[in-house]
Amino acid sequence: GDVRDEARQLRLESDEALVKVITMHKSKGLEYPLVLIPFPWSFFSPRKPPPPFFHHPVDRVACLDLGSAELDANRTLEGVEQLAERLRLFYVAVTRAARLCLLCWGKVSGAEGSALAYLLHPDPDAEPPGSRLGGLDEAQIRADLEALAARAPGCIGVETLPVPADTRWGGP
Repeated sequence: GDVRDEARQLRLESDEALVKVITMHKSKGLEYPLVLIPFPWSFFSPRKPPPPFFHHPVDRVACLDLGSAELDANRTLEGVEQLAERLRLFYVAVTRAARLCLLCWGKVSGAEGSALAYLLHPDPDAEPPGSRLGGLDEAQIRADLEALAARAPGCIGVETLPVPADTRWGGP
């Protein structure tokens, strides 16, 4: 009883300052000294897209298109809304950092539709809005990042991740 409960309480109090892992959805309104966003490219993209669900551009009424003549245009509207939501969520995550925000970036399969691809490598000719990430190689991606860092000296750093060691964790 009491000894175990007391030890548990002490552990909980001492763990308070340790790493906290939360989702971007849960982070709104909170602040942390350090924020790590290891997978800023990830978002759900179904293999077979469902019928487009969007808000009508004139009256903002929610619509579900089950096969109208405007299906392609409505898919475009849905894509713009989904990008806006990914941008909002990325903004929430990146602005939680009080001192430092770290993110990993590079040529990752499926990253083209992410908020960060749109922000770092925009394609001004894409309709709907999108990124040109798919057509870039690693050197071009790094050049985009270094150009951004040069426009914000002392605020943005571009580093290469260290090569992993050959030893693997062998815990239980």
